[in-house]
Amino acid sequence: VELAANAAAQNLGCSRKRRDGPHGLPYVEAREFSAIADIEDDNSVDAGMLAQALRRDVSTDAMELHYQPQLDAASGEVVGVEALVRWRHADGSLMFPDEFLPIVERSGLMPALTNNVLRMALSTSADWHRAGFDLTMSVNVSASDLRSADFVTRVSDALADHDVAPDRLILELT
Repeated sequence: VELAANAAAQNLGCSRKRRDGPHGLPYVEAREFSAIADIEDDNSVDAGMLAQALRRDVSTDAMELHYQPQLDAASGEVVGVEALVRWRHADGSLMFPDEFLPIVERSGLMPALTNNVLRMALSTSADWHRAGFDLTMSVNVSASDLRSADFVTRVSDALADHDVAPDRLILELT
């Protein structure tokens, strides 16, 4: 329940502090609310600056994953997690997907971001599996990912690279 409460707070736009939760699984705790930048205008200076910074950061560890637990409704047991991407901007602020994903899409950076998210999520999944946690890992993908001719190969390669069984990965179209 504590995991779910903290994950729910994450969806409300809070920045996080990571720590160990029940059963040794990491979770995040709400600290403060972030301001959401206006990035809808393609001509805005902010959008241009963000696009340039995203080109630099989209394939790096500046992209962070936060994990929202998925609970079995009957038992309350954590049966999986959803990987939620956040961007740690150079100024130290934590940016949420609604602040940067439109720019990622418009800039053609979605394949690079998806590859990075998949690899980080599957690395974590493999670590948790080795530690004895049998959890599914859900990863959001965009329609542009599905249109990519090499998407299936990229997913298969990431699964193989991290020795994660395909049935442990759930792809969610967003």
